Amino acid sequence: MALIAVSAGDPNGIGPDICLSLAFFEGLRGVVIGDPRIFIERSKTLNLDIEIHPLSAENDFTLSKTLKSLVGKKRHLIVHPIRLPFNFNDHPGICNPMFAGYCLNVLDEAVEKISQNYYKALVTGPLNKACIKQGGFPDFIGHTEYLANRFDIESVVMMLANKNLHVALATTHIPISDVAKKLNKIDLEKTIDIVVHAHEKLWRKKKPVIVVLGLNPHAGENGQIGNEEACVIEPAIKSSRIRNPDAIIKGPTSADTAFLKNDLKNVDCVLAMYHDQGLPVIKHNDFGNTVNITLGLPIIRLSVDHGTAYDIAGTGRASHSAMKNCISTAYKFLRSH
Repeated sequence: MALIAVSAGDPNGIGPDICLSLAFFEGLRGVVIGDPRIFIERSKTLNLDIEIHPLSAENDFTLSKTLKSLVGKKRHLIVHPIRLPFNFNDHPGICNPMFAGYCLNVLDEAVEKISQNYYKALVTGPLNKACIKQGGFPDFIGHTEYLANRFDIESVVMMLANKNLHVALATTHIPISDVAKKLNKIDLEKTIDIVVHAHEKLWRKKKPVIVVLGLNPHAGENGQIGNEEACVIEPAIKSSRIRNPDAIIKGPTSADTAFLKNDLKNVDCVLAMYHDQGLPVIKHNDFGNTVNITLGLPIIRLSVDHGTAYDIAGTGRASHSAMKNCISTAYKFLRSH
C-alpha cells in the first residue's frame, strides 16, 4: 500500500482542522507528520471524536497491519510523531514564531522518510511565511523554494490546478518590482520544459498545449509597452518549441484575454510571468478544489491552495476539500508513474 506523508502546516492555523475534519467525516488516506498533542488538543477544540494513533520510533515508524487497516478510515488519524520542543496548549488563530523550527522539521522529516521509501508523496498544509521568518528563518520564501533547496534542485515550478484550469508561474514569491529583473531566457526555457514534461508524464498528454503569457499589458504591443516579450519571452518560446517538438507552445499572449473561456478550450496549462498575474484567476475559478503542485522535484508534492486562515482556525468552519483533493490527486499521480 503506497502511503502519503501529510504535513499539517502551522499548528495555530487551519491545517490541523482540515486534517481532523477530513479524517472524521471521510477518512484521511495518509500519515500526518507532527506532534500528536496538536491533533489531540485540536480535536477537543473542534469537538471531533477521533482516535489519534502515534507511530512508534521503536518500530522504526513502520505501520503494523492493524494501523494500515485504519489509514483512510473515518474517525482515525495516524500520526508520525515529531515532538514540539516545548509544552503545547491549543491557541488557534495566533501567529506564534515559536512554531517555525518545528514546521520546518516536519518538512525535513517528510523529505527524509520519502527518500527512504517510507512514503511515496508529500501533501502539505498551509504555513505563514511571516511567522517562519520571525521564528529565526529570515530567508524562508515558501514551501516551493524550501523544498527545492532541500533537494538541491535548481529549477522547480509552482503550478495550481483544478479540473478546469492549470496555471504555472515563471516567478513566485517575489516583489512585483523584481519580476522584470528576475525574468531571463534560460530560466524561462527551463520552466517551459518542466511544465511540458509534467503534463506528458503526470497527465499523460501526448501533445500538451501550453500558453505563455506576456509580462506587459497586451504582451508588450510589439515593443510599445516594454521589451521583455521580444528580448526574453519570445526567444524562450522559440527554443522550447525546438526541444519539445510534440508540444504546442503558444505566446506570448496578452493576459487580459488569455483566460477567456473560448480561448482556454484545449489548453492544458497557462504559464504566467508572476504570482498575481495568474493565481487570482484560477482561485476565482474554483478556489476550494484547486491544488498547488510543485513541478520539477524528484518527488510528488502537492499543497492546499489556501493560507493558514487564522481567523477561522479552531472554529470548525474550515473546509477540508482542498486537502482531500490534494491527497486524491497525489494517488492519481502515483498510479500514473
